[in-house]
Amino acid sequence: MAYLRYFLIFTLSIVTLVASTNWFIDPYGFFWSPQISNINAKKTQAVNRSRLVKPYRLDKTLPEILLIGNSRIEMGIPAESELFTSDNVYNAGIPGLRPELQWQMALNQIQTNPNLKKIFLSLDYTDFLIQDSTFGSGTKARTDTIETDYIKIAQSVFSFDTLISSIKTILTQNSDVNYITAKGTNVPDTYISVMRTEGKSALFKQKLGELKNTFSREHVHASHDTFSHPYHQILDQVIDNASAKNIGITFFINPLHITYIEEIEENHKVNDFCRWKNQLATYIESAGNTLWDFSLISPYALEPVNLSKNNEAMQWFWEPAHYKSSLSEILLPLMANGTTSNSIESCEIVEQKLKHYRSKESI
Repeated sequence: MAYLRYFLIFTLSIVTLVASTNWFIDPYGFFWSPQISNINAKKTQAVNRSRLVKPYRLDKTLPEILLIGNSRIEMGIPAESELFTSDNVYNAGIPGLRPELQWQMALNQIQTNPNLKKIFLSLDYTDFLIQDSTFGSGTKARTDTIETDYIKIAQSVFSFDTLISSIKTILTQNSDVNYITAKGTNVPDTYISVMRTEGKSALFKQKLGELKNTFSREHVHASHDTFSHPYHQILDQVIDNASAKNIGITFFINPLHITYIEEIEENHKVNDFCRWKNQLATYIESAGNTLWDFSLISPYALEPVNLSKNNEAMQWFWEPAHYKSSLSEILLPLMANGTTSNSIESCEIVEQKLKHYRSKESI
């Protein structure tokens, strides 16, 4: 009996120690327990847990301003920006999250968050791509949801895997790696490390290769009737519910670097890209909202990569798909004014601008 008692005391002590350590270090950013610089302030292990962490944090923070989208808004528009009209802002951007799940998060907040006043909802062409040969079966398989999983969160406190993440959190406090802030922003410090060691050529090569693989697949295009699909009815509910509660929604297409748009053109997707944007604008504006198109070939999109200074960061972009927070300081005031939106460029104008850009590059 004495042996069993000692064993139980020892086991309970270990479990308590593990749980206390995991709660205090809080590697995934669930609890935001007291933060100590160089110990647990940077949640470096939270980056790959966004789908579990962010719905939970939304329920806890109940923000007045909500940012919705994928990794582009997660990295590009910091919730900490002083340009927002409230301090209570949360960036719910999640890498790779499908549009219908992004919209489901927004709908959940509209229905349950009494503080919510404004939503910034970002949109991306690649998120809407389908492949004809697999669309039927692929659609049927999409049954997952994005919601708070309290059981997994509780289990993580007592988990030895979480303890390993706690140790990694401590060890990476002074490293150039991505981390998630208390307001959900993904601070992309990994880019700084790559810039220093391999240069931006590596970042551009990797991303452009990914885009080529995406756009060159056979029968890949945006849905010809983007908003007739049942999943997109969620967006109808988002707009209707937000309107009923007097919650403003600002829709915008994320900025793209010119090299990204070139990849679209080289894979014969310009017509599809333009059609998608026009469908989007028609749908959103018919619902009484505004669509801001920041994927235009603008002076920011035309920023030179300048590989002769390979280890020097660009001003507006990390790589073709991800813009820097510096660009958000330009975009946010435009959207805040809300008086006019920029028009969708026709395919002809896109082609003309690309031709002009290439003629200048060849000089």
